[in-house]
Amino acid sequence: MEETRKRRWLIVLFFSVLASLFIGFIYAAIKGPMDPRYRRRLENAVTQFNQQQQKPPDTVNITLGLNQEIHIGKNKIAFVGLENNILHLELFIMELDPEAGYPQAIPLKTARQGVQLGDYRYILKSAGKTSIRLRRITE
Repeated sequence: MEETRKRRWLIVLFFSVLASLFIGFIYAAIKGPMDPRYRRRLENAVTQFNQQQQKPPDTVNITLGLNQEIHIGKNKIAFVGLENNILHLELFIMELDPEAGYPQAIPLKTARQGVQLGDYRYILKSAGKTSIRLRRITE
């Protein structure tokens, strides 16, 4: 009888310690680190991210990923792909029809010399299967 009581107390003590550790870990996860330097760095990172999101995109140096689009003035340009040294873009003229894209198939050699897309002229800086870099010529 005495031995079962000892075991019972050991079992109760073991599960109590496990429960308190579990509750402590949950509390620490919810509360987060207490170091003020960490919180300051986290707040700075969040404000920096929000400031970057609020900046208008750079419309002079343009980097487009595959099936990505960018609004420039009254136009929207989407990079569709690159096949056999031919650059495939879609030009959306927002004043005419914002839903209809006009496909553009431009040889790379011509694009590197300069091409007119909508209201602006562009020079191709680099092209790959998944992204392109254009430079808008400002006058």
